[in-house]
Amino acid sequence: MPRHRITIIISPEGETRVGVNGVKGQSCKELTRAFEQELGKVVATKPTEEAYEQPIVQTVDQSGR
Repeated sequence: MPRHRITIIISPEGETRVGVNGVKGQSCKELTRAFEQELGKVVATKPTEEAYEQPIVQTVDQSGR
């Protein structure tokens, strides 16, 4: 199973940053949605390079052909 990391940083001023590493494509938004709802208003977002990459999809044919 792929590994990912969610990092939450809260500054002394109360500014919160949520970062995701190890996730390709836009699915990182799904991972951070609950944090963003609990932490308050989102002021800005900045996609990482991984956000622009396509996730790897692997299929296995088990039909025996």
